[in-house]
Amino acid sequence: MRSRRIFLLFLGACSVAGFASGVTTAFLSSAHVEEPLPDEGISMTPPTSSLALEGVREMQEEITALSWASSQKRLAVSAGAQVSLWTADLAFRQTLAFPMRCSLLACSDQYIAASDQELVVYDWKSGHYVEIPAVPRPITGLAWVADTLLCACDQQLISWRQYRLQQISVFRAPIQRLAVVADRCAIAVGQEVMLLQGASWHEVATILLSLPVRALAWSPDGRFLAIADEGGGLALYRGSRQEKRVLSEHIASLAWSADGKCFISIGEGGLTVWDTSLQQQAQTLYQGQEVVWISSNHVLCSNKKQLTLWKQNEKEAAL
Repeated sequence: MRSRRIFLLFLGACSVAGFASGVTTAFLSSAHVEEPLPDEGISMTPPTSSLALEGVREMQEEITALSWASSQKRLAVSAGAQVSLWTADLAFRQTLAFPMRCSLLACSDQYIAASDQELVVYDWKSGHYVEIPAVPRPITGLAWVADTLLCACDQQLISWRQYRLQQISVFRAPIQRLAVVADRCAIAVGQEVMLLQGASWHEVATILLSLPVRALAWSPDGRFLAIADEGGGLALYRGSRQEKRVLSEHIASLAWSADGKCFISIGEGGLTVWDTSLQQQAQTLYQGQEVVWISSNHVLCSNKKQLTLWKQNEKEAAL
């Protein structure tokens, strides 16, 4: 009888120790919110919409950058040593002669910023180029916040406003990707994504990843950040907390719809529309390098020397 009592006490002690260990593990997991969730497969739920090709334009040179200016209703396209302007339905408007082949473009209400080894700014209103002081190389990201241009230059984040350059932050390694919306900024450096916020762009959080970033994009309201990594992973974050992650093909570019209800990716897996739970809403096997969302149901993308216009159509409900 005594030996049985000792055995039961031993089991009870093991249970308490196991419970304490479980509590400790749960607490540590909740503290590291940037720890990635397990990968999930692509949803097999039938898409609720389809993508239809509405227009194609062939360029003489390979396309190296796209940017949509919503206020001007113009698409800026860099091909060769020229930046051409197009309407939403791919009607040509004019050509701007730039001094170099541009790998980055960013449009605001008044300016077009372009860069490869140098930074060039064109004024829509005056039709003239703006003189810009030299910035560090290489330039890896451009983005406008109202009338302020943010520029990722080597290990520095620099702002340009009213003809003045100002250094914002210096990072320990070269900046690879830059995404900005309103007062939120995401900086990809190696396998980390730093989140900056406010008028002074102070760092508020860091997302730790297992692989370097290929593309990232904010939703228009700043609630979600979509991140595609080098291993084909696609994740959605709310702040620094990962909501969900799926495995996809390698993604080259991401763009959000204006209402923030879905975003689109383009890459080796084709052109895909995702909702905020990472369910596929529409897909076509057309591959490309860059994509921009230009209206509620239209997107433009580039593939080498080709510009294509796609429309997202809601599928009819099954009878």
